[in-house]
Amino acid sequence: MEKRGLTFSSDDVSTATSMPGAGVGAGIGLAVLSQDDPLLDTLEEVVTSDHAITMCTAESELAEAVISGRCGVALIDAQTVPGSIAELTSRLRQQFPDLVLVVAGGTEHQGLLAAQITSGDVYRFLHKPVSAQRVRLFVEAALRRHDEEHASVRRGGGVGAAAGAAGAGTGGTGASGFAPAEPPSRGKSPLPVAALAALGALVLAGGVWFATRDSTPAPAAGATAPVAGPAAGGAPAASEATLDAPTRALLEQADKAYARGELVRPAGRSAADLYRQVLQKVPAQPQATAGLDKVVNALLGLAEKAILEGRLDDAARDIESARGLQPDNVRIAFLSTQLGKERERALLTRARQAAASGDLGRALAVLDSSGEGSGTNAGLVAEARRSLERQQVDARVRELLRLAGERLRSGALTEPASDNARFYLESARALAPREPGLGRLSDQITARAMSEARAAVARGDNVAANRWIRSAGDLGVPAAELEPLRNQLSAAQTNTRAAEVGRLSALVAQRIGQGRLLEPANDSARGYFDALVASEPNGPTVASLRQPLGRAMLAEAREAIGRGDFAAAQRWIAEAEEVGSPAAEVAPVNADLVAARDRLQQRNQVIGAGGLKRLRTVEPTYPREARAQNVTGWVDLEFTVAPDGSVTDIKVNGSQPAAVFDVAAVEAISKWRFEPVRRDGAAVEQRARLRMRFQIE
Repeated sequence: MEKRGLTFSSDDVSTATSMPGAGVGAGIGLAVLSQDDPLLDTLEEVVTSDHAITMCTAESELAEAVISGRCGVALIDAQTVPGSIAELTSRLRQQFPDLVLVVAGGTEHQGLLAAQITSGDVYRFLHKPVSAQRVRLFVEAALRRHDEEHASVRRGGGVGAAAGAAGAGTGGTGASGFAPAEPPSRGKSPLPVAALAALGALVLAGGVWFATRDSTPAPAAGATAPVAGPAAGGAPAASEATLDAPTRALLEQADKAYARGELVRPAGRSAADLYRQVLQKVPAQPQATAGLDKVVNALLGLAEKAILEGRLDDAARDIESARGLQPDNVRIAFLSTQLGKERERALLTRARQAAASGDLGRALAVLDSSGEGSGTNAGLVAEARRSLERQQVDARVRELLRLAGERLRSGALTEPASDNARFYLESARALAPREPGLGRLSDQITARAMSEARAAVARGDNVAANRWIRSAGDLGVPAAELEPLRNQLSAAQTNTRAAEVGRLSALVAQRIGQGRLLEPANDSARGYFDALVASEPNGPTVASLRQPLGRAMLAEAREAIGRGDFAAAQRWIAEAEEVGSPAAEVAPVNADLVAARDRLQQRNQVIGAGGLKRLRTVEPTYPREARAQNVTGWVDLEFTVAPDGSVTDIKVNGSQPAAVFDVAAVEAISKWRFEPVRRDGAAVEQRARLRMRFQIE
C-alpha cells in the first residue's frame, strides 16, 4: 500500500479534529483505490491536511485502510478495478455500511452503477478526466455526508460503547470452540511494553470498527446463541415456513452447534458443516446464510483475540478456517496482514532477547527462521543464512548499518516494510545491542525526518510535510516536538487558503464586469464563484459577491424577457437562485416573466371579428371574370387589429374557389377600422379572424 499522505490511528483522529481550522469532515481519512497519477496528484493538491489520504492498489489494501486507518470515505477509480466495479461497490457497501463511496470513471462505468447511484449506495460519480475544482467539491461533499451520518455517534459516544460490547463478545481459542485456554507456557518473557501497546492500539481500532459493523458478538463457552428457528409461540419464522422437516432439523442442529461453540469441528457436526448442508439443499436460505456469516465473524473474532494475546499459530488456524468458508471476506485479508506484522515483530523480539543474553549465534538463527513464512525481507534472510558462524556477526551488523545508512540517504526511513532505515537499525540492535554506531545512526535518522518535515512545511508542500511528520512520530519523536510543526503546517494552509480566496474573489468581480457570467465554464464568474464557495462556504467574501453576481444574472433575465426569449430568461432566473440571490430580488423578475408570457398568449389568441366594434367597413370589389361567369365564394382571413384600430398582418387561411377572391378580400379588409382592444386600460394588439363572402345579388 503506497501512503502518499497520512493514515489515521485513533490518536490521529483526535488530534486532527482539535486542530485550529479543521473544517468539513475534519479528521476523516480518505482511502483511494487508483493508479491514475493525474487523479492522485489532484487529490493531494485539493485535500487539506485535516484529512489523511491512503493510496491503495488492491481491494484488500482499501479494506485495511478503512479498518485500521479509520477512513470514512473511499474514492475508487473504476479503470483500476480488474473485475466488475458494480460487484466491488456492492461488496464494500455490504461489508462497510458506514463507508461513503465516490467512484471515478467514464460514461460506461456510470451506466454499470446507475442503480447504485440512484439508491445512494454510490454517493457520487466523478467523470474523468477530472478537474481540481470538481474533485474538491465531490470530496468535501462526501466528507460532509460522513459527518452528517455520524453526528449522533460523535455526540453520544456510541463508538466507545460499541467497542466495549465487541470486546465483551470475543473469546476462546482455536477454531473448534470458544472455551478460553490458559496462556501458552513458552518459558520466555512476554512481548515488550511498546510492542503490546502498538498491538493493543491496533486491535482496539479494529474492535471499534467491528463493533460498529456487527453488533452480534461471538457466544462465550456454555452460552446460548440466538437461534434462527421458531418464533415466539411455536410458529415457524416466515423464512422457514417452506422448509421440509429434515432441513429444519439440520438448521436447528447448526444453531445448537454454534451455541456450543462447535464452529468447524467436529467434522460433519460443526455449525459450519451443518449450515453448508442446509445451503446445499436450499441455496441462499436466509437463516443458514446468516448462520455461516456468524461462524466466520466468530472465527475472525477469535483470530483477532489470539493476535492480541500473542497466540499467532492459533490466529493463523482460525483465519484459515474462516478463509475456507468465505475466501473473499476482506477482514481475512486485513487480519492476515496484521498476523504477518506480528510475526515479524515477534521475530525481532526473540532475536533481541537472544542477543541480550549474549547468545549472538542463536539471535542470528532466529532471524534465519523467518524464511519459514513470516514474510520478512528475503534478501535479509539469505544474508543471515550465510552468516551462521558467530565470527561473522560483526560483519553482518556492519552490513545492516550500511543498509540503514543507504535507506536514510534515500529517505526510506520507515517505509516500505522490512526494507527501511528503522528496520535495518533495529535488526542490527537485535544482533549487537552495544554497537557504538547504533545511537549515532538513530539520531541521524530522527534528525533527517525532522529536517525534511521542516523543509516541507517551509516550502508549503503539505502532502510531504504530513508524511515526514508521521515518519518522525513513528521514529519516536515526542508529540510535544512535533506539535509546533503541525501548527506551522496548519497556519501555512490557512494562508494559502486566504490567498486563494483573494484570487478567486478578484476573478469573480472581473468577470461580472466583463459580462462573462457563465461562459466559458472554466473562466466565468459562476465558475470562479463555485470554486470560492468550495474553498470558503460561509466566508464573508462569498456573501459579498453573491448579491452582485445574482443581480447581474437577473439583469440578463430582464433583457431576455424584453426580447421575448422566455426560455433564456427562465435559465438566468434559475442561475440567480442557484448562487443564492434573495427571494425578494428574484420574485419581481419572475413576475415580469409570467406577465410577458400572458401578454404573448393573449396577443396570439385569435378571436372572431364579430366580437369587435367596426368603425369603418369597405366592401370588396367583385372580380370582373367571376361576376361574368356568375361565380360565388368566400375567403377566410386572419389579421391583427393594431392599438390604433388599423388592420395589419393579414393572412389568407383558405378560400373557395381557391385564389379567385383572395386579392379583393385582402384589399378590402386592409381598409377597415376597428375600435382598439384594451387591457388594463391600455390599447393592445389583438388577432382576429373573419370569413368574407362573395355573392351576386
